[in-house]
Amino acid sequence: MDQNIPQITQSISKELKRNIIRVIEEMQLEAMPSFMLPEQFTALLLTKLRNEKRHPHQIWSIDIPIFETDRAWFEEIEAEVRRCSEYCPQLHFWQGLRLIDSPQILSSIWGLVVAAVQEYPEVSAYDLRHLSSMMDFMLDQVYRKGDKNLFFTPNIIVRLMVDIVRPKSGTFWDPACGSGAFLAQAYAFAKGNESLELYGNDVKAHMINLAEIRLLFSGTDFRKIHLECRDAFIQDEYSESAYWNDTRKYDFILSNPPVSSVNTAQAEKRGYLVPTKKLHLQFLQLIMEHLNPNGKAAVLVNENVLFRGGDERNIREVLVEHLGLRTVISLPKGVFAPYTNAKSSILFFGGRATESTPVFFYEFETAEFLKDTHEIQIPDISDAVEKEASCQELYEKWSASMGRGVYNDFEIYTPENWPYKNCWFAERQLLREHDYNLVADHYRPRKTEEKAEYLNIGELLDEIHQLENESCRILEELAELRDKYER
Repeated sequence: MDQNIPQITQSISKELKRNIIRVIEEMQLEAMPSFMLPEQFTALLLTKLRNEKRHPHQIWSIDIPIFETDRAWFEEIEAEVRRCSEYCPQLHFWQGLRLIDSPQILSSIWGLVVAAVQEYPEVSAYDLRHLSSMMDFMLDQVYRKGDKNLFFTPNIIVRLMVDIVRPKSGTFWDPACGSGAFLAQAYAFAKGNESLELYGNDVKAHMINLAEIRLLFSGTDFRKIHLECRDAFIQDEYSESAYWNDTRKYDFILSNPPVSSVNTAQAEKRGYLVPTKKLHLQFLQLIMEHLNPNGKAAVLVNENVLFRGGDERNIREVLVEHLGLRTVISLPKGVFAPYTNAKSSILFFGGRATESTPVFFYEFETAEFLKDTHEIQIPDISDAVEKEASCQELYEKWSASMGRGVYNDFEIYTPENWPYKNCWFAERQLLREHDYNLVADHYRPRKTEEKAEYLNIGELLDEIHQLENESCRILEELAELRDKYER
C-alpha cells in the first residue's frame, strides 16, 4: 500500500446498515456464528473485485440465484473464491476459509457485496479503505447482535486510548488483539509512519482473521505488522515468527485483557512480582514486564481491580510505586453492554513519575457519548491527560485552591468549589494512606449538597386514600357497564 495515500473516511448509508443487521439476524436463525460474516464478505468482495480487474472490459457478476437452494450457483461462487485465494496467499484468513454451506445465507452476503460496490464504486481490490467504516460497523454489529462470547472494545474507547498515548514511532503491541481495533487505530494515528512496527497476537484463530480483515480495510501496510495466533504467556520455539520472545520490550502497549483463558497454568510459572491465578492480573503484569522504561501503556480493567485487597492491592502498589501510574479514566456503566454491565476504568502508566507527580483522575458520568460509536466526537481530554504542561497547569490550580478546602465523603481533604466536575488529582502519599485505592470517585471533591425536599407523611397518606377511592369508583362504573352489556 502506498504510504502517501491519505486516510479515507466514509459514512455508511442507513440502507447498508440495515442490510448488515439483516444478514446477521439471518445467520442467527440458522445457528451460524456471526463472526463468519466479515470473512465471508471479504472473500466474496475480493473475488468480485479481482475478477473485474482481470477482465476490465466486462463486468464480472454472478447473479443472485432465483431459488434459495441453487447448488449450481453455490459451486460457481466457491470455484471463483478458490481461484481468487491463489492470487493473494499472503492473507492468512484464506487458509482456513470455508464458504457457508447455505445458498440462502451466501446469496444474502453476495447481495451485500454488490450493494457495497455499487454505493462505493471507488473501491478496488488494492484499496478497500472506502469500505473501512462499513467493516467497522459490521464488526461492531457482530459483537452487539451476534456471538456474546466475542468481546470487542467499542471504537470510541479505542480511539480515546490511542489519542492519549499517541503512538508515532517505535514498537506497538497488543497481547490480546482480538479483532485488531487497537492496531488499526494506532496505524491510522501514525498515518502510516514507517518507523512504527505493530505486533498483535490472540489465542483464537478466527479473531486473528478478523484483525487481519480490519487492517486490510484500514489500508495497513502488512510489512509493518506482525500477527500470530498464540498465547501471549507461552514461549513457542516453533513459532512462525521470530518476533516473539520473553525479553522483547515495546514502546507502546494498549490492550483490553480477557478475564478467562485456557492456559492460566503456564502463566503462573512466570515468577511475577505478584503471584496470582487471576488471568487479568497476569495480563497486567505481562504488560508491565514488556514495557520499555520510557514506554507508555493503557490498559482497560474492571473496577474491582481498583479497590480490592490481596492481589489487586499489591498490583496497584507496583503500578503507583514502580510503573509510573499517571492517569485513571473512569468509564460509565453500560460501555461494554450487552456483554457486561460491570464498570471499567482505563489505567495509563509508564515513563518516569516522581514523588511529586500526582495521579490525574477523569470520570465520564454518563454513557451518552456511546450511543453511536461511529459518529461520536471524542471528548477533548487528551491534552489534560497527556501533555505535561496542560496537566501541570491544572494541578497548580488544584494546589492553589487547597488553601480553603473541605473533606469529601471519604474524609479526604479536597478543594472547595473546584470548578471542574469531571477531573481531579490525588498525591501519591494520599494513595498510600488509602491502600492504593484507585477508584476515581474516592477522591472526588465534595459537591454542594442540595437540601432534600421531604413530603409530609400525613399529606402523603391522604393522597393515597384519594387514589384508592378513585380506583374503587372506576371499578364500580366498569362493573355497571358490564352488567348493562350482558343484559
